[in-house]
Amino acid sequence: MKRILIIILLLVCSNTYSQSNAGNTGLSFLKLGVGAREIALSEAVSAQASSPFSIIYNPALLLVNDKSAIGFMHNEWIEDVRTELLTSGFELFGQPLFVSLNSTNVSDIQIRTRPGGSEGTFNAHYFAANLSSAIKINEQISVGAGIKYLYENIFSNEASGYGFDFGFHYKNLFDLINVGSAVRNIGSMSKLNLESTKLPAELRIGFSSNNGFVLSNFNFIPSFEIQKIFSADGLPLLFGLETIYNDLIALRFGFKTGTELNNFSTGLGVNWKGIHIDYAFVPFNQNFGSANIISLFIEL
Repeated sequence: MKRILIIILLLVCSNTYSQSNAGNTGLSFLKLGVGAREIALSEAVSAQASSPFSIIYNPALLLVNDKSAIGFMHNEWIEDVRTELLTSGFELFGQPLFVSLNSTNVSDIQIRTRPGGSEGTFNAHYFAANLSSAIKINEQISVGAGIKYLYENIFSNEASGYGFDFGFHYKNLFDLINVGSAVRNIGSMSKLNLESTKLPAELRIGFSSNNGFVLSNFNFIPSFEIQKIFSADGLPLLFGLETIYNDLIALRFGFKTGTELNNFSTGLGVNWKGIHIDYAFVPFNQNFGSANIISLFIEL
């Protein structure tokens, strides 16, 4: 009976976090977007960095966004999934470093081992601590890498492990676009009860306009990204458009293919004296409701 209970618990958590075409992996909290700006742009951000949260998608962006900053994100996702994220970018002995702490929780998951009413509830907790750095190859090319400690707790079972991220960024290609790519979540976990969890490893290749397109006091910055989750079929395409007025207010729109639950995202941001406040809204299909994300970062 205990084995049956554990299998059911794992399936519940997997279904809670899974997105269509996400592949046969666990630790799906690593696939949830981070940063309200990034989520509003459908996460098409591996080639551009105007917030520290973008560095989580591509560690090479640490040298593109080289201002020291501290950031915080609160994510109210669907099905009682909540994420708190803290980031900090700084220099140590002349070397740029980036640290992030991600805590994701799912509360009140029902225990069901047979037809009928619930036999109780439990919580699931996931945690990731990331340390990244980057170096310049020349004035246009930078590369970066990150290592992260991973932890998961489901019911009374615990597991831990590690993951690696690698990134590349090319600035001002043909004086028109920026190019970024990243391989993320390469690693392994210890066994959770009977089996170890497989990480959602992925490849991202992104493009963004170098300086955008200026019209009056508005600056339009489009971005495009190809995402490949190694364990999944399909090749999702991510599109983002950011419109910035007077370097003060930003409107953002995003669209992505290859998912049944959500294709569209939007949001806005305000920048005042180095204080950036961003909001993203993600509606879901099939009566799953919507997600609301708020993030804040302060340039130091």
